[in-house]
Amino acid sequence: DLQKKEWHDLDSFMDFLPVLSLWVTNDLKIQSVNENVLSLIRKTKTEVIGTDLGDYPFTNLMLYLKNRDSLGKRELVIIDTFEVLKNKKTLRFYVKEINLGKSLMVIGVDLSGDIAKNKANEEARAYYEDKARTMFIDQIATGVAHEINNPLSIISGFLSQMKKGIEGGRGV
Repeated sequence: DLQKKEWHDLDSFMDFLPVLSLWVTNDLKIQSVNENVLSLIRKTKTEVIGTDLGDYPFTNLMLYLKNRDSLGKRELVIIDTFEVLKNKKTLRFYVKEINLGKSLMVIGVDLSGDIAKNKANEEARAYYEDKARTMFIDQIATGVAHEINNPLSIISGFLSQMKKGIEGGRGV
């Protein structure tokens, strides 16, 4: 097991990380979490330490961790999407064995902001593509109208001269 000083160093390091950080035992009991996890699940560290990871909404992470042995303990990226207080969250988890395989370090990156930005960018792109398409169609319509209008003007001019000639009694 980790010595008390090593434990304190690991705990301090986890709080320093700008991502979600969990330390769990192989039986999936939470040993430590950082403030980012606590703000996500809206609990205190005292409430979380010693509880089962399955008590929290990390469904895909739990599936992976429970089946790790059959997966050959490969290190994978796990994506979890869930709702917290009516806010949809999408996290990318990375899992690494620590302490000679006796426990696991789980790092989670919140992709929710990126997904929202991507959606906004996609909507903006679609809007501007639509605007460009409309402008292009307007330009084509204007060009076609111009191309049709020129010969019609010439024909109209000839017809007007013919009409004047006929009315004036002379032929063209």
